[in-house]
Amino acid sequence: MTNSQVTLTPEQLTILAWLAKGNFIEICSDYCANQGDIYLSAPLEVRVFDKTVRKLLREGLIEFQSVTYFGVRWDKFVITAKGEGRVCG
Repeated sequence: MTNSQVTLTPEQLTILAWLAKGNFIEICSDYCANQGDIYLSAPLEVRVFDKTVRKLLREGLIEFQSVTYFGVRWDKFVITAKGEGRVCG
């Protein structure tokens, strides 16, 4: 591990490995009753917290794009090449 790599918990690595399989996380980012809700594209054996998503995003291991469903904004998070390198490299 180089000095530039952040330490990740086993749970965070599990999330990255799950994302590397083509899965995604969506978090409602609109001001509505769903704000903060987390949707997973497939079952995951660990719980996903907003704080974890923010850390992975800050470290450049995931990225997001805003999408809208029925007028409600959600942020869709997927793994980056850097994130894939952490689980596949």
